[in-house]
Amino acid sequence: MRLSSTLRAALFCAAALFGAQQTLAQIAPPSRTVAITGATVVTAPGQSIDGATVVIRDGLITDVGIGVAIPYDARVIEADSMYVYAGFIDALSYVGQEPPRQNQGGGNNQNQVADRGNPPFDRAGLEPYLDVRDKLDATHSSIEALRNQGFTAAHAVPRGRMLPGSGAVVLLQGDTADEMILAADVSMFAQFQGGQGVYPGTPMAMMAKMRQLYREAERRHALSALYSDDPQGMSRPPYDPVHSSFFPVIEGDTPVFFHVDDALEAHRALTLREELGFRMILTGLPQGYDLAEKLARSGVPIAVTTDFPRKPGWMASVKRDSLMTIMENYDPDVRTATWRDTEAEVRSLEARQAMAREDYVSNAATLADAGARFAFTSLDTRAGNIHDNIGEMLAAGLDTTVALAALTTQAADVIGMSRAMGTIERGKLGNVVITSGPLFRDGSDIKHVLIEGQIYDIESAAPERGGRGAGEAGGGRSLAGTWTVLAQTPDGDIGGTFEVSESGDGYRGWLTYDGVSQAIPVDTITVEGSSVSFSFSSPDGRISVSMTRSGNEMNGTALVDGANAVSISMERSNPQG
Repeated sequence: MRLSSTLRAALFCAAALFGAQQTLAQIAPPSRTVAITGATVVTAPGQSIDGATVVIRDGLITDVGIGVAIPYDARVIEADSMYVYAGFIDALSYVGQEPPRQNQGGGNNQNQVADRGNPPFDRAGLEPYLDVRDKLDATHSSIEALRNQGFTAAHAVPRGRMLPGSGAVVLLQGDTADEMILAADVSMFAQFQGGQGVYPGTPMAMMAKMRQLYREAERRHALSALYSDDPQGMSRPPYDPVHSSFFPVIEGDTPVFFHVDDALEAHRALTLREELGFRMILTGLPQGYDLAEKLARSGVPIAVTTDFPRKPGWMASVKRDSLMTIMENYDPDVRTATWRDTEAEVRSLEARQAMAREDYVSNAATLADAGARFAFTSLDTRAGNIHDNIGEMLAAGLDTTVALAALTTQAADVIGMSRAMGTIERGKLGNVVITSGPLFRDGSDIKHVLIEGQIYDIESAAPERGGRGAGEAGGGRSLAGTWTVLAQTPDGDIGGTFEVSESGDGYRGWLTYDGVSQAIPVDTITVEGSSVSFSFSSPDGRISVSMTRSGNEMNGTALVDGANAVSISMERSNPQG
């Protein structure tokens, strides 16, 4: 019996479709397995395995050790002579967010508020109901910038004023904000940033407002519990999003991350905690050295800033040993005899500047010596400056094991994620950093960052001549070229030109400006990351310039005779290199 051509065609198509389905079913999806071999694996601060292998499958660490079998489908990273660390964690960050627009969260348009003593919550900067997830941009450049420094996760909080909203733990990868989220609503963020032109605008007012909000929230929380048990005979409890945002804090489920900018704010935050009884993590603390023992006794978790004051221009090229000598020779009783004898007073001023900055640089070491345990926060720090600043902390006495813990185990503990990250062990997220040598050794570079096994190859910025590295803002480009200068002085704007050339031993520069007939040579031009500094002698006295570079623009200050500061900006009109 012969089949009709139509029937034969139908059977052929069915067979082809069946075969195609079998073939598709047999094609394995792209491997999500990674094996890092032959490395020194630092499983936790102070603990390491030489010549070890780390296996990551489906985003999790599945094996660590010597003699570990390498899966057949693994992508292998040969890491002989390299070091592997747990991915760094930023304990408090604005990563993935744009700065707020004018008037957002307590702007300065006072005409919009009928009663400035009782403004709406949003105008007062009291918005704990906001969620950082709604503000994250997965394409924001700050995510890559932080990841390039070895960070794999961050506790992101929203920008704002006194109570900006709730934070979330995010992974520094993903195409959308939702894909970045590891844990949501993990914190309430608070700081002493009052409303602009409205209540609460002063530290006293903010403390009073915090007490008022918290105690009223406690009352409403109690009423809500009674109403839930038996609503009969009870009026429905009042509700608003501000007070209800405190309920998880009152129940002890959510901590308050309280960011402080100085020692006095730290004392105020500790006072509020003692009075109200909420769980608190104290963050920022640039002046923690003033209350180190109190912090250690309190047991309050801490996230210390990696930021400290920029070096004055004269200090940029001075080595640490020389700075220590300058500070040791400080004489508080020195006085200038005549206007012709100012050198001793200049040296005294420089010694005071060095000692003041040293307090900030040694802040972490002071806290550690007092017994306080802490993580690091980059909240006020440029990503490209983080490791340089930690290097300064180490030079000031911070132990390398403590510094690594602040980036890993302590950070994981502070944000409540110790079960998922912070160490390299089975079952934890496949978040690791691979470096060319020991992390804090000069010359070590970050080679690879893995987040849930996703590999990011890191290209080290080539160091600029005259400095330690190009940094994120400088973009690795030469400083050479012609820069147009504008200085804003009390007597009006002054224009000029800054000519920079590059030679084998660094940069050389000549400056001309209004009122000067010939070019003035500048002293050593120092480039550290995005920071550029130099000094020169002028008819007006000794001038030190400190600037921050972003591509073909620089902004900063010029300090005249160590006293009078003026704003200065430069724009490169003729790049060279």
